Amino acid sequence: MRRKGGRLRLATARRGALLLVALLPPPAAAMPLREAVRLGLANDPDLRAAKLDISAAGTEIGIARSGYYPSVSVSGGPQGVDFNDVTYDVTAAQMLYDWGRTGARVEGARALERQAAAEALVRRDDAALDIAETYLELLRAERHLDADRRHIDALAAV
Repeated sequence: MRRKGGRLRLATARRGALLLVALLPPPAAAMPLREAVRLGLANDPDLRAAKLDISAAGTEIGIARSGYYPSVSVSGGPQGVDFNDVTYDVTAAQMLYDWGRTGARVEGARALERQAAAEALVRRDDAALDIAETYLELLRAERHLDADRRHIDALAAV
């Protein structure tokens, strides 16, 4: 589904890029496709978001693992109506057995991390494909523009 909406934005971006190519003078040398894809992937906000999703999923694993560790809580305050008498309470607790709930939470968090990593790979591949398609369309448009310029020059010479 994300792909269809991305196609509409991509089509608009392609039209803008083709217009820009038509208005600019021809470049001295085109950037190689591999370099264009590398630069495009390095600057893609969707890929940055995917990396942050993986990082967030890793944090969730740490949170799920916290069920294995002891917890300590401290509280204090006045006792009863007399504000001069202050009491403090320190509590330490350790889970002994939870019938696999903590382990299941950890495994679930790991599965979400693997899912985020797989989605990041799909996003990267989609972005690389879009960049390559746009690059090739721009090269094709430049060739058409060069052919049109040669044709106009030939007509002007007549």
